[in-house]
Amino acid sequence: MHRDAYDWVKARAVGMDTTGLSVLEIGSYNVNGSVRSLFPGVRYMGIDRRPGLGVDLVCDAREADFDEAYDLVLSTEALEHDPEPQQIVRCAWRALRPGGVLLLTAASPERAPHGCDGGFVGTEHYAGISPAAMRAMLQDWQDVVIEHHPERGDVYARAVRP
Repeated sequence: MHRDAYDWVKARAVGMDTTGLSVLEIGSYNVNGSVRSLFPGVRYMGIDRRPGLGVDLVCDAREADFDEAYDLVLSTEALEHDPEPQQIVRCAWRALRPGGVLLLTAASPERAPHGCDGGFVGTEHYAGISPAAMRAMLQDWQDVVIEHHPERGDVYARAVRP
């Protein structure tokens, strides 16, 4: 995760009442930083398709069903690495209680391609997420706010599950 994405999540976490908060992070493998430290003392679960630092449960978001167990779902810098990024958003829907919040950060098309480990893309999937694609993935959500920063190749979203 790069600094701008971290700072965007941090700005939304500051002042958040974390009493009894449950957080799910989709795509939690820590490549170059994590938002986990922004949520001390909460029930925090990190999932990813591969084991490693920051991963509590190895699973694919397509198959994960957390039965509305979480108040907040995060996915930072993972959407662009998934050939079906809407599956991450669907997992978030299944994981969130009604009224729960989803925070997403992703590379937009302006950012240079990069691999899941931060380096060369190689044979893995990579496609920047446009603001229009982000909006389409969140069409069933409420209070959707999307920010696009083309100068640094970022797109961010905050949405609430109805």
